[in-house]
Amino acid sequence: MGSGTITSPVALSATPRIRALHGSVRNLAIVLTLLVLSGAAMVYSTTVYSNIAAGNAPYGDFIRHMMMLGIGVILSLAGIAAYVAFSPVRRWAKFVIPVLFLTSLALVILVKFSGMGASANGATRAISIFGITFQSSELLKLTLILYLAQLLCWWRRQPSELQQAREQGRSLSRRRPNWPHVPALCFAAIAAAAGFTVIQPDLGSTAIIVAASAITLVIAGIQRTQLLILAGSLVLLGLSIFYVAPHFVPYVSQRLETFRNPMENDDAAAFQITQSMGAIIDGGMTGRGYLRSEQKLNRLPYARTDFVFPVIVEELGLLGGIFVLGLFLALAWFAQELSSRCRDPFHRTVAAAIGFTICLQAMVNIAVTTNVVPNSGLTLPFFSVGGTSLIVSMVSVSLIIAIGLAEIRQISRESRLSTSQERRTSTGALRSDVG
Repeated sequence: MGSGTITSPVALSATPRIRALHGSVRNLAIVLTLLVLSGAAMVYSTTVYSNIAAGNAPYGDFIRHMMMLGIGVILSLAGIAAYVAFSPVRRWAKFVIPVLFLTSLALVILVKFSGMGASANGATRAISIFGITFQSSELLKLTLILYLAQLLCWWRRQPSELQQAREQGRSLSRRRPNWPHVPALCFAAIAAAAGFTVIQPDLGSTAIIVAASAITLVIAGIQRTQLLILAGSLVLLGLSIFYVAPHFVPYVSQRLETFRNPMENDDAAAFQITQSMGAIIDGGMTGRGYLRSEQKLNRLPYARTDFVFPVIVEELGLLGGIFVLGLFLALAWFAQELSSRCRDPFHRTVAAAIGFTICLQAMVNIAVTTNVVPNSGLTLPFFSVGGTSLIVSMVSVSLIIAIGLAEIRQISRESRLSTSQERRTSTGALRSDVG
């Protein structure tokens, strides 16, 4: 080049990948911002006027939600900064992730087997410490994904290791399992997480935990045979829960009967689903208008938590419901897009698994409110009142953003090193010619 500038081939090839990663990070940040702002607007709508109608403090729930939102923002920004600053994360995350998983699992166990569990609607799903209620199963969903990804992407033996060992005629230690055999430790972790959650009982969170685990295993590269075995096991597990749970959990049989014949029952569960459907029908295409829902005024049970979606449609219409649905689909899409551009298999697995899991929970919640599936008790991420769900959801999406930024930093660092090396090599060759 005329200016004497040396551009490394590595730097040239890295530029398109960096540009694409920047685009994915930007899109995810936009979707996260829209989810947070839309969720705050709906929390205001579903709490302020219903509190007034019930004679409670009008802004108490909204102020609490905004406080949790502030905590979520602080944790998200701090997490992104730390993850990027200390990348590559494998050096320290391999110790931190198991601790986080075991801690969240211990909190789930404490919910059931300690006096700190907070009961509601026939189930003990949250732990109360110093007056602060925390739903530990929300954190367990995230840490389980991280733990499984660590086992499958860092602990397993890669195909390249096996091929190199065969070529050199040497045997490998059995301390690490050969891929593609899935470590038994993965299944032990899934069984522990699902088992201690289902006995709370919290069947909805259990289903999401199992689904998130399956998604993580598939993205990590499980073989077709193992995928079929996994799918068969999940079907058997689901059928077992479907037929066994009603005998041990009274409200399950009630919900199943309401799901089959919602118009022929006069219990509270049937009333809830009929009111939900009524709100969706009343919304029409464009809705009654923001803040103008009638069902939220203590008519629709749990309008501020599990059944917030019907209020969204009643106020903003089918178009508003499609917009919310589109945000979650966009989240899954951009997370998968970022995942496909990552070089680290751990980053690829975690980014896609988190995006799909949050989207899946949203789809299940919406399906419940439209009576497509039985009531599961799952919240709508970002939109339902509840500090734990909001904070964990924000941190989860921020982790995907941090993964993208960490990949950008690593690629940029390698590009600079390559350019510097080629510049030194070129300078040395030039001096040799001159000499």
